[in-house]
Amino acid sequence: MVIETLVASGVRSFDVASIPEIELVQQVAPGSRLAFMHPVKSRRAIAQAYFDHGVKTFSLDTHEELAKIIEATGGPRT
Repeated sequence: MVIETLVASGVRSFDVASIPEIELVQQVAPGSRLAFMHPVKSRRAIAQAYFDHGVKTFSLDTHEELAKIIEATGGPRT
């Protein structure tokens, strides 16, 4: 209900912290912009978010987390 209410109010960008959250938001609000903001993500979750769900925005707190994101996604695309 919360996501539906936000969408009805015009919200089209969401902070998500897990693959199940990504899937829920995409089901209720297809085409929304998603940012994977969990500070520590597994390589598998990063790759799944990026390749399977089109998430292109990730948060990070350390150089190690940046390296993990780059490794899991194959690096930046031009």
